[in-house]
Amino acid sequence: MKLLLENWREYLNEMISMDDVNRVDRVLSKRENLDTLISLLAQLGWPKAMLDTHSKDTPPFSEFRNTLLNIEKYSAPKLQVVDAKDLLLDPETIADRKAKFDKYVADKEAGKDALYFRDDPRDPRDIDFSKLPPISVIEIDDGYEMADGAHRAFLAQQAGAKLPAYVISSQANDNAAAQQIKELFNETPT
Repeated sequence: MKLLLENWREYLNEMISMDDVNRVDRVLSKRENLDTLISLLAQLGWPKAMLDTHSKDTPPFSEFRNTLLNIEKYSAPKLQVVDAKDLLLDPETIADRKAKFDKYVADKEAGKDALYFRDDPRDPRDIDFSKLPPISVIEIDDGYEMADGAHRAFLAQQAGAKLPAYVISSQANDNAAAQQIKELFNETPT
């Protein structure tokens, strides 16, 4: 129980407020700030494909706000293959994805038009997970916390598969580019 409370306190310390969320979004709404962030993350070793994808999110890098505000605590993402059983999905996400998956299967078996993916007619049960774009995760003690790719993660769990992931690990980062990112968001390291 003591460990649970300590981990919970650490989690709460890592959480960001709505003011922080709004500040990140406001800063990155200016193109010059977004370009600066992309350049700094590239200097830290963030993969170009990941930067290209998440800079186009609306708002940009929305799945990484906490990571950006605490950049001095994280290493650059490394591409690796992870086992879906180690991906931590919250119960709400699982329930939502499971309902969608079950509806797809039921419709398909009933001979109805079924579409699991928005613009892709493939059957989610027949996916080659090794060919999917990488998901993004934060490495924690007991697995990987999702940053981006919950749909793919859920399907990989259903299939008992492994899939590519950009893994961000907790690791002190005293690189000058990390300090500049903190300054971009008007923060100094703690």
